[in-house]
Amino acid sequence: MSAKICDRLAGKLSRIKSGDYTPTDFIIADAKDADMGGGISGLGFTTGEGGIEEANTATDYRASVIDMMDSDLVDIMLTSM
Repeated sequence: MSAKICDRLAGKLSRIKSGDYTPTDFIIADAKDADMGGGISGLGFTTGEGGIEEANTATDYRASVIDMMDSDLVDIMLTSM
């Protein structure tokens, strides 16, 4: 987890604990455990050349998790991989 994410989460938790919070302090968690429930198909699909759907690889899946964390849209990422 990047320092920026840790600092943002720590700030939110501190404000919530002190009772001095606002709606922007709502903590967003994302669960990325599709591999546990759906097997390889749980990792999603990409449309390749010729319109053929191909199952994403574990590397593709991990990259999507990193992209989500880098987007600053979530505060906590729960993963199984």
